[in-house]
Amino acid sequence: MPYSEDDLKNILHTNVQKYPPDDDPSSRDYAIELYAPSQSLIDKIDDFLKSNEDTSGQLLEQIAYLAFSCIKGVDDIDSYQSAIAQYDLDVRGSSKNSFYLMEYLHLPPGGRGFIIEAKDRKTRVSTEQFLRICALLQNTHSSTVHLGVFFTRKGASGFPTPDRNVQALNHSRAVQALFHAKTEKYVVVFDKADIAQLKEAGGLLKMLRLKIEEIEKGTGEYLAFHKVNTSRRYVMLPDHLARLKETALIK
Repeated sequence: MPYSEDDLKNILHTNVQKYPPDDDPSSRDYAIELYAPSQSLIDKIDDFLKSNEDTSGQLLEQIAYLAFSCIKGVDDIDSYQSAIAQYDLDVRGSSKNSFYLMEYLHLPPGGRGFIIEAKDRKTRVSTEQFLRICALLQNTHSSTVHLGVFFTRKGASGFPTPDRNVQALNHSRAVQALFHAKTEKYVVVFDKADIAQLKEAGGLLKMLRLKIEEIEKGTGEYLAFHKVNTSRRYVMLPDHLARLKETALIK
């Protein structure tokens, strides 16, 4: 049965009373509790990692569908076609678990939905394609969706990569930052390396949370959640400060 906003507030208040300050719901790691990849998803990811972009477009869409269907709190996933013949996944939740999911991702409890788009191309997601999903979040799903997710092979234009951080906002990365500043909504991008991590328990939610935090902080640093402390995320010092740290009293 769907919960009203008042019901959700009561649930949060009740659970906050149950846990001591160091173990309240907002600080618990719900990722593993709420996301357990199925064997079917793991098999599809393995197939994707061995495939090429000429044959695996539908495979990436299947991975996106299966990944979000493995989240406790997701009640329904629909596919719809927009005016420009692009298929998207509309993911929704209405249960108590969906409230905890929003809490873990630091998203508003009232907008318990996601828009998912899968693009397996030889090139990175373009600025135009990125703008399209922003428009869906702002106009078509203005009150119900606060997070859009791209599943891609090569990421999006202007985004950092494992061997290259970005120092300036360009292309899709600039759109991402400006869109969040204007709407307080998020659009995140999974590339091939990120998708490989979805085979791990909690992997999808940890990746989403870290990418949301990266938008808020605007670090431009490539994310690899298995190398990052998920309770507090530090960014690398620039070279001119890193050199000072070698002789500083504070280590």
